[in-house]
Amino acid sequence: MLHATGRADRHPALRHHDHHQLGVHRDRLRAFPTTRVILLGGEQQPDSHVLVGPMVELCAQQFLVDRLFIGTDGFTPDHGFTARDYLRATAVRALAERAEEVVVVTESDKFGGHGPVPLLPASAVSTVWTDSAGDPAQLTALTESGVQVVTVSPSGATTTHSAAAIHAGAGTREEE
Repeated sequence: MLHATGRADRHPALRHHDHHQLGVHRDRLRAFPTTRVILLGGEQQPDSHVLVGPMVELCAQQFLVDRLFIGTDGFTPDHGFTARDYLRATAVRALAERAEEVVVVTESDKFGGHGPVPLLPASAVSTVWTDSAGDPAQLTALTESGVQVVTVSPSGATTTHSAAAIHAGAGTREEE
């Protein structure tokens, strides 16, 4: 389990908050005694608490996963999903190679822009979860690439967009 806090965790007044949050995560895990947490080796980036580097790639080769959840720093139809950090992008690509399904979870404002580092092509992603404020053209580009897009409204209602539903005339499916 990774706890990403951004650069604010460097401020001494906020370090206590991080330790408290880690304790909350620890306590939640104790409620599920069969849950196992496996950390892949590597160098921890202090701003995100993410492990990166060649050891992550080597360790990733030892596992097969059903579903990998990732974030992104941008998406365009021409560039696919992109990142700002090449070490994180390398780690994500290594893990994605070992996953049956890759799910991107991101804010809609990432669509239409891109980071400097290629992350994954749309064809490597099965599902995107995002907020409902996204540009419809970007969502269409994703669904036409075979990616299922699930948007979440401010009320928490979800709408599933997929190319199969759109071509069948169904368009979208809403759930509350």
